Amino acid sequence: MLDFSRIEFNKAISLSPKKNIVIDTKWDLIKLGEICEVIAGQSPKSENYNEQQQGFSFYQGKKDFGKIFLNVPVIWTTHLTKKSLKNDVLMSVRAPVGDVNINPYDEICIGRGLAAIRSGDLVLQKYIFEFINQNKKLFKGNQGMAFESISTNDLREIKIPIPDKATQQLIVAECEQIDNEVAASEQSINNLKLQIEKTVKNTLKIQNHSIKKLDDLMTIARGASPRPIKDYLTNDKNGINWIKIGDVKKGTKYITQTAEKITPEGAEKSRFVKEGDFILSNSMSAGRPYILKITGCVHDGWLLLSEIDKLLNQDYFYYILSHYDDVKQQLTDNALGGTVKNLNIDRVKTIKIPVPDLKSQQTLVVEIETLEQHINTAQTTLNTAAAKKQTVLKKYL
Repeated sequence: MLDFSRIEFNKAISLSPKKNIVIDTKWDLIKLGEICEVIAGQSPKSENYNEQQQGFSFYQGKKDFGKIFLNVPVIWTTHLTKKSLKNDVLMSVRAPVGDVNINPYDEICIGRGLAAIRSGDLVLQKYIFEFINQNKKLFKGNQGMAFESISTNDLREIKIPIPDKATQQLIVAECEQIDNEVAASEQSINNLKLQIEKTVKNTLKIQNHSIKKLDDLMTIARGASPRPIKDYLTNDKNGINWIKIGDVKKGTKYITQTAEKITPEGAEKSRFVKEGDFILSNSMSAGRPYILKITGCVHDGWLLLSEIDKLLNQDYFYYILSHYDDVKQQLTDNALGGTVKNLNIDRVKTIKIPVPDLKSQQTLVVEIETLEQHINTAQTTLNTAAAKKQTVLKKYL
């Protein structure tokens, strides 16, 4: 929506004496405060809070946001300070500034981390939501403070393009169609994941197969960390990959790259891993498996599973660790600690897995990979949704 590539632009706005952001549009730019009521949130005193659903549901900031609509309330207040009404657009006015949600409830209380934007006769509420949601750069606040924030006065002064209502409705309709596609794809992904779990469970239930402990099938070791790690980090392109939990995302199967590298001296104090090895996250999301597509070193937040017996198909082993309820439960049961769970290496060695013949393993892998291809297709819809909405806004504005 924001176009910085052109030499000349149709409209320009200034958010501060030092900051200009340009909007390329054929429509008039109108201050938000002239077309909407902007209501600053105000937090009640803490003694008015409760979890017994007494009074008004209370929303403080971005942590209460869902994808489009507010999450269900978890805190209530018996003292109403500032009220938001159903269909108000709620903006986070403290870091992260600019994120928006829609209020689906008749009346709620909003705290100082939020501002309610209530449209007037010239503008559709859902248009305001879609425009702000796709143009958050317009609403960046004062970054010179301890945390970024934007005042409601500044918010009222920001100008946005206001097309006629018919055009607004076209924008809203096309964006809602994209939302429907996203919702259908999310449901499809959930159903396919359940189908994978069911396929694994049913296949292993009806077959005769041996049960073996992990310790009998592979070598299990804990990673190691050279300390202090900052003394061993390097920008040398020939450095050794330093594999961290932050290098991978949930649902990723393979580790293919790292953000940092360490020196050979650091590698000597760490645990070297090679392509084809498995590593399990040892803390946080304990037991999540990954297959290495690179060589490198791992710290003590990982468990290394290497020298894996040829009785195990690599992909079969991955799916057993990530999709078979019995094995996942064993991993959970073997994780120690309170809020943050850690895998105990000696207990992990005792985990038992089913080991059918290699042909049966491969058959199961093919079934799962077919389902995963459908998941990837649906995921593409989710990944491209924001870009599609940008295209819609650009087309009409």
